[in-house]
Amino acid sequence: MKKENQKKDKSDPQEEEERIKQRMKTMLKKSHLSEGEETEDLEESLNILKRLYRFIQLFCEGHNRELQNHLREQKTTTGAPIQKDVNRDSLDVATQMLDFLIESVQGPCLGNQKAQVEAKMINTCMDFLTFFHDDYYYRKRGFFTDKDRKEADNATTKAMKLLNSLIEANDNEDIIKEMCNTIDFKFLARKVSDEYVNLVTSLKLKPDEMSPEDVTNRLTGDSFTQEVLESFDVYILMATLADRDDRVREALKAFMSEEHEQPIETKALNFMRMNTGNVEIYFEGRLLKIYFPIYPICRNLTEDSQKKLI
Repeated sequence: MKKENQKKDKSDPQEEEERIKQRMKTMLKKSHLSEGEETEDLEESLNILKRLYRFIQLFCEGHNRELQNHLREQKTTTGAPIQKDVNRDSLDVATQMLDFLIESVQGPCLGNQKAQVEAKMINTCMDFLTFFHDDYYYRKRGFFTDKDRKEADNATTKAMKLLNSLIEANDNEDIIKEMCNTIDFKFLARKVSDEYVNLVTSLKLKPDEMSPEDVTNRLTGDSFTQEVLESFDVYILMATLADRDDRVREALKAFMSEEHEQPIETKALNFMRMNTGNVEIYFEGRLLKIYFPIYPICRNLTEDSQKKLI
């Protein structure tokens, strides 16, 4: 009896896991779920996942460094799956997952930034951004209505926010190098230019004819939609990396040059530059440059109002 117990204790964990999977498959076959019941079961599972990610996100609220580190260093887990693809059914879970990942690195938490980069989160974010770059890919993943697409755009905004959060107050050369080597800057430039065209068109102007200065002067209080602000996140990521890497600096300069082969991209990036401000803050013994979009309403403040605000 004792030998038998010892034999069970030494069983291969992988074999045990496979036996559990087989039992689950057998139980599923025996249940004879209808299509509607399977759908309800899937929705319930996704809802549970969403609540779980929200729960662990709350651990990190307020930049709780102790819990941020615990989530990374805990010894009772062998890792978690990263959602690499997304459709209409799983979007809520993907969005909540991004919220959690953002909260886990902000503050910043340098250890979690490094862990996410090593887990190829930069690649995952770039994949996520490319999921929704034209009408075909929206439809392919089940996003047909304007409401559906707005929710998808909200998720891509969070993916871009996560990329920015990974280098927040972090001058780690390995992280900067990995991000510069992984990110497709041509894709980001096209993404900014596409939204710039939409913005200019919404102002009833012609993108080819208007200069970035003219467009800036025609902005209204509600011009900066969520999509426009996402483009600012893209530009801010490029500008932040350009401050720390010579190759990105030269690439951004080339994109914004009048000799660039895509004049709309040049106009778009120069528009972003004109409407982006920055401040320098002293943080943990270092001077950091922080970029932010300048909202159109700010240009209506008088000089006296600006001085009072400062």
